[in-house]
Amino acid sequence: MSPSNYEIIPYREDYDEELLKFESSIVQGTNIQLQMVKTHFLSRALLFEEHYAGMAIDVHGDILGTAIAARTTIQINGTTMPVGFGLDAKVATSARNRGVGKHMAKEMYRRFFSLHGLTKNFITAKLSNAPVIRMTAGILSRICLYDFVYLTIPTKARINGIPHMKAGKELFGVRLFDAEKIPDRYYTAYRSGLGCFHMHHVYTLKIRKIQGIIKWGMGILKRLYPSKYKDVPNEGGILSFSILYNQSASNIAHLNLVLEDLEQSGITHLLVCCRKGDMVYRSIRHLAINRYRYYLVTDFPLRSSDAVQLDVRCL
Repeated sequence: MSPSNYEIIPYREDYDEELLKFESSIVQGTNIQLQMVKTHFLSRALLFEEHYAGMAIDVHGDILGTAIAARTTIQINGTTMPVGFGLDAKVATSARNRGVGKHMAKEMYRRFFSLHGLTKNFITAKLSNAPVIRMTAGILSRICLYDFVYLTIPTKARINGIPHMKAGKELFGVRLFDAEKIPDRYYTAYRSGLGCFHMHHVYTLKIRKIQGIIKWGMGILKRLYPSKYKDVPNEGGILSFSILYNQSASNIAHLNLVLEDLEQSGITHLLVCCRKGDMVYRSIRHLAINRYRYYLVTDFPLRSSDAVQLDVRCL
C-alpha cells in the first residue's frame, strides 16, 4: 500500500466514534486476547500536557492506523530530562506489512518529536510484540532495548513478611512526574511513599478470547487457588487495574495497605513494573498471577546497567 492510497492526518473530533470502534477491533496477545476499552480516543493522550495524535485514513475515509506522541519526563542515572513517548500505535489487520506503521512513526517524529526539540524518544513494547520493535528499527539507524517486567497482582493478595535478602542496587523504578498538573482522582499517594496511579479511569481491558488450553488451565487454577485466581475475568470480562509507583526496597513492605485500599475500592488487580533481580521483584513475584516481559525501545543509548525512573503514565 503506497502513501498515495492513504494519508496521515491529525486527530479530528468528528472521527472519535470511528476511532473507538477501530481500537476495539484491535486485540493484544495470542493465548489471551485483550481489547482496550476507552470512553474517548484521547483519554491517554490527555494525561500529558503536550501531545500529538495522528491517524492514517484511506481514500474512502476509513481508518487504517493510529499513533500518539507525547512529551514526558525520564530520569537516567539521577539525571532528569524531557523525552518523547510514542503510544497506542495500531494498524488495521488489512493494512499490516504495507508500510503504514512506519509512515505514521515518521510523521510522529516530523510533526511532534522534532518540532518540540525532543532528541530522546521511546516506546514500550512487549517482548512478543516483534512487529512494533521491527517497525521502530526500520525507521531508525539504531535502537536500544531496556528490559523490565510487568507483574499482575490480585488486590486480595497480601505479603506475609519480606524475606531477608541482600538489597542490591534498584536499577528500575516508576514515578509520577508533574503530579501537580494531573487531577488528583487519577492517583493516590500513601504515607509510606508508595503511590498508585488509577489507570482504570483512563482505560480498562476486556478479555476478548482465551485459547482452549489456557481456559482449561485457568479453570483448574481457580479451583485450586481461589484466593489468587478467583477474580481473574473470564471471556467477555473486564480487567480494571491500578499501577504502583515509587516502590523501592525500603517501602515495598507496606504494599498490603495499597492492596487493601484498592480491594475496598472495587479494583481487582494491581500492576507492578520492576526488574528481575531487583529486591522489589524478588519480594513480591510470588503474589503475581502472571509476568510479562517488556522493553523500553529507545532511539538513544541506554545500557542494561543504567538506573531508570520511568513515568507511570507511560505504562
